[in-house]
Amino acid sequence: MPKNEYSLPENYGKTIPDSIVNLSNQAKAEVLLGRSLFYDPIVSRDSSLSCGSCHFAGAAFGDNLQRSLGINGQPASVRNTPPLFNLFWRSSFFRDGGIPRLEQVALAPMQNHKELDLPLEKLSLRLRVNTNYAQRFEQVYGQSPDPYTITRALAWFQRSLVSLSSPFDVWQAGVSGEPSDTVLAGWRLFQGDRLACKSCHPAPAFSDDNFYHIGIESEGVDTGRAQISYDWADFGKFRTPSLRNLSYSAPYMHDGSIATLEDVVAYFDRGGNAHSLKHPLIRPLKLSELEKVQLIAFLKALDDPAFISWPAYQVQASDYPD
Repeated sequence: MPKNEYSLPENYGKTIPDSIVNLSNQAKAEVLLGRSLFYDPIVSRDSSLSCGSCHFAGAAFGDNLQRSLGINGQPASVRNTPPLFNLFWRSSFFRDGGIPRLEQVALAPMQNHKELDLPLEKLSLRLRVNTNYAQRFEQVYGQSPDPYTITRALAWFQRSLVSLSSPFDVWQAGVSGEPSDTVLAGWRLFQGDRLACKSCHPAPAFSDDNFYHIGIESEGVDTGRAQISYDWADFGKFRTPSLRNLSYSAPYMHDGSIATLEDVVAYFDRGGNAHSLKHPLIRPLKLSELEKVQLIAFLKALDDPAFISWPAYQVQASDYPD
């Protein structure tokens, strides 16, 4: 087992489940094993890619590409890779909500021929003949690696990625004084009825975890939520993303089509693109230049430097003993 102790950053949010804040010894062991798997290219067919290849800490566990690259450098998806944090709040996963449990998330990239291209059954066999992993799975689960234990370990590591230490969180918890006047003005704009940002991005998650069409049309055809619900009314709808850690997770939108935060604000300010299925809240906002500055300042106050630099979330040499 890795010798370094697993711990969370100091978090000020008051809505984190106790099972996440105070991990049991068993959960810590699963998180550490999951971290090793997450960063190990052993999980891909040719051992060239890991989960961390498309989800790295400095990008809030996204990858800053419009679309990630999979096996042989080919585009892995038509969608932008979402960042990973505060997944304990989620009721489903992926941009279309097509995965109901975190333990199932690993199945898609592993079995996709364009991504990791290594089905769990084959990965299980590969891990069983690896002395380090065979011993660790026996220590943690009392059995050899199999699809159940592999996906459980990966899920626990992802579940442990908590980002609630931003300047906004610290202020809201009363740990520090008020932010700048510019940030406060942006917060008031965000909360106000005129812009209605909080309708889809309520604190503290800054996402309602619902699905909307916001006027973005990707290259090619991506039916979005409709491919899960089989309902035409859901065509082109995608999950509301969290607004946390935006400075680290560009580009934006489900297809990575908007490059900067300033461009995102400009997009919503003009009311998005015309589309018959676009949600009615996406309409011209008529922001002044000062209001744009204030709104962006508030959004940047949701950045969490401790999260992207926390050692326990990053690869450790002790995960891979000689």
